[in-house]
Amino acid sequence: MEYLLYLGIGFLVGLTGAVAPGPMLIATIEGSLKEGLSAGPKAVLGHGTIEIGIFVLIVFGLYTLVDRWIHVVGIIGGTIMIIFGFTMLKKTYVENKTTFGNMVIAGALTSALNPYFWIWWLTAGFAMLSLGLPSLYGATILMVGHLVADFGWYGGISLMVAKTRRFLRYDIYTLVLRGCGAFLIIFGLWFVFGNLGGFV
Repeated sequence: MEYLLYLGIGFLVGLTGAVAPGPMLIATIEGSLKEGLSAGPKAVLGHGTIEIGIFVLIVFGLYTLVDRWIHVVGIIGGTIMIIFGFTMLKKTYVENKTTFGNMVIAGALTSALNPYFWIWWLTAGFAMLSLGLPSLYGATILMVGHLVADFGWYGGISLMVAKTRRFLRYDIYTLVLRGCGAFLIIFGLWFVFGNLGGFV
């Protein structure tokens, strides 16, 4: 029963991170419009690879190293998000290709370059795993619940977008992509200027 409780806690806490809007959500929406249902699970595969690395860092007590680099990640990540945003806007005018390319890589990049992803893991994520520690098995069950939440949420997003895209007129479809591009630019600027304060 204890491990079923851990699984549930991992799932519910995982949803608090998964449902927050951010670059990975934008990548999933755009990828789902182009690739269909498989885009979300692919993005979570890349995202989950980063999270498993963080899981290992936390379990072995190395998580404090990440905290030193949050502002650097924010500036680099914000700059790349701005580039992604402008690229997405450009592609709606001149071509019909996915901005983020491979969705597994997109999931990894939009996670690793998002400072709020790291902050979540250093706070809520760490607190979640601490419930199972020092038992590696307990922490692993919590992590499994978390990953199930990620796959469920982003898989659901992909399913919804993939099923409705056939009903979208081209002008609405283009407007959605342009809105996503604008969001990424604003999000990136917020990252850059917000994290520059960490060096002054």
